Amino acid sequence: IQTQAKKARRSVTDYLVALSWETPICLGPDTRPLLVELKRMGSNVNQIAQKVNAGAFTSYNFQEVVDQLGALHEALCRLTRSSPWQR
Repeated sequence: IQTQAKKARRSVTDYLVALSWETPICLGPDTRPLLVELKRMGSNVNQIAQKVNAGAFTSYNFQEVVDQLGALHEALCRLTRSSPWQR
């Protein structure tokens, strides 16, 4: 990398930044539907949080929702740690 940066007459940092702009990021197969669904879920969670904060729910126990979101978070963390596309 240092040799290539020197040939390009750039610092290593500048060379790597320029290289990163030219290199497409590949998330792997079939990730777009997953990302779309995660975005929808995030929007739904935000709407629920806004209603809870506004006092719309006073007696509902959200523990199951919190537990499910925690399980989803753990699964996503495992997925990204084991994915060869993120390396």
